[in-house]
Amino acid sequence: MACSVSGRHEDNNGVDARVTAWAPFDNGGYLTEVDLKIQLKATIQPPGDNGMHRSYFLAGVNRYDDLRAATVDVARILVVLFLPPDAAEWISHTEDELALRRCGYWVSLRGAAATSNRSGATVYIPKAQAF
Repeated sequence: MACSVSGRHEDNNGVDARVTAWAPFDNGGYLTEVDLKIQLKATIQPPGDNGMHRSYFLAGVNRYDDLRAATVDVARILVVLFLPPDAAEWISHTEDELALRRCGYWVSLRGAAATSNRSGATVYIPKAQAF
């Protein structure tokens, strides 16, 4: 597996990182190589919670449209890290421990409905897709 940070050109198209994995995959499958493009976001705003999902307002309709496009070859996901409001609480470390506060959630918006909002879209991320 490999991970790379995207350059300015890809970042302008909503891609902050790319992950590539090569077979053999645990569950088999037809593909022997898989790419994934990732849009990374972090916020100190508390997420909405409806029991099964966290909500996040993704500013910019163009960014939302990039992530929901079904016409791209390489899959894209949105990863949102919900941070504590106080930056001093984001991370702590000792010789024995590295602790990051809170967690990130990921979602694929491929094929999602268009939004009529002009400033962005509220995205609902399954709580089960935490890491």
